[in-house]
Amino acid sequence: MLPFRRALRCLCAPLHHCGSCFYVCGEICCEVVKNPAFLVVFIILCIHSTILISYFTFANTAKPKPGPTKPNPLDAIMALPEYNVFLKVANDTSSESVHIGSEDFKYPLLVDMVQLVSRVRHNLSVNVAPINRHNFQFPINQADLCKPYKLTGRSQQKQQQQQQPAIVLVIKSALSHFDQRQLIRETWGNFDCWPTAGSASSSSSSSSSSSSSSSVNKVRRVFMVGQPKSADPKSSEYAEKLAKEVAKYGDIVQADFVDHYFNNTLKMMSSFSWMIAHCQGARFAFFLDDDYVVNPLNLVRFADAIPPESYAGTMAGFVWRNAAPVRRAPKRNPQSRWLISYREYPWPMYPAYVSAGAFLVSMPVIKDFTIAMEYTRYLRFDDVFLGILMHKLRIVPLHAERIHSFSPVYPDSPSFPGLIASHGYARKADKVRAAWSEILNRTGAENRLPLECMLSM
Repeated sequence: MLPFRRALRCLCAPLHHCGSCFYVCGEICCEVVKNPAFLVVFIILCIHSTILISYFTFANTAKPKPGPTKPNPLDAIMALPEYNVFLKVANDTSSESVHIGSEDFKYPLLVDMVQLVSRVRHNLSVNVAPINRHNFQFPINQADLCKPYKLTGRSQQKQQQQQQPAIVLVIKSALSHFDQRQLIRETWGNFDCWPTAGSASSSSSSSSSSSSSSSVNKVRRVFMVGQPKSADPKSSEYAEKLAKEVAKYGDIVQADFVDHYFNNTLKMMSSFSWMIAHCQGARFAFFLDDDYVVNPLNLVRFADAIPPESYAGTMAGFVWRNAAPVRRAPKRNPQSRWLISYREYPWPMYPAYVSAGAFLVSMPVIKDFTIAMEYTRYLRFDDVFLGILMHKLRIVPLHAERIHSFSPVYPDSPSFPGLIASHGYARKADKVRAAWSEILNRTGAENRLPLECMLSM
């Protein structure tokens, strides 16, 4: 131990001459030499300090080499051919790029959709091919549903009304929902209980007579369905029941796509195509799912109140803004049907869209949609797809707060008297009938109930 003490004293001795900062250290070293009990502690402190200095020195000098950059999902998608197609109309001689709606939302096709639609409607050529064209076939069709016809009913003095319907109720229904369709026919889908569009705001003294003579001719009802899966064991049963339903009511149109939630966009597109082919003379179409309840008088009043200058661009419903795509399924629902990949939709937000559960749309907009959808990349979410079309066509959706597409409104709600339509009545026949009874009571109290409806009660 003595030789070690001498060596340590020799090491510590110079510290006495190296300034004040080292003087303390020198004193400590000498104290360690004088007191062997401090020697072990001193050695441990030295080892600990050496380890700390080595660690920080290595962390600052030995930086890992940068690895390969993780690919951005947007890069691969934006490289797809359909993202690089631009429309140059025949008479465009400028060098400026075409207007595509928004520079931060370039959903294919990247075309001036307003100009493209205008040219197609005027039978002018466009030098870009459609990417989403579906030549829908209708195995079950109602080609004459919107044609003027002689009204029939209890009164034999009715005159033929040579005019197209004001509103077509396009009810999107699942193939197997036989009971829900029948419930609608017996309640809010009953023609006899619809006032005449254009007379909802007229005086109460004349409303009954005018409504009773033309309500059927002013409103049409059609259920849009798809086809069953080929492997569905109930397909033959569905076909047989559907044939009987069609023969009895004549209000069902079937298109040639598999009836499935992820084919809702196809159902909507086929409905637009059918409207263009058979109901071009209608003023409005009210699209809705078969789990809604509708107040006929409030819907007609809402349609009548749309200003003439706004009619050509009317798209009204429950508007969702700043909605973000669902990238990860919530724990409570790992199989969420709203999940969407970056490849399907690479942007962080959806454009403003109207809930597809229920919306009122004018015929000019339907005509524009029918053209624009062929030049827009398919998306399986029908309401978001409509939002993309509106964005491209620069249509601003009208928020109708009385169309309740999120939370259901029942008769005991203070919002019920003013509702146009409410979601949340699926497989609830008792609630549908209770809601309809309340609607009839309120409409009758205003002396707005057509005569046929009162006689059928």
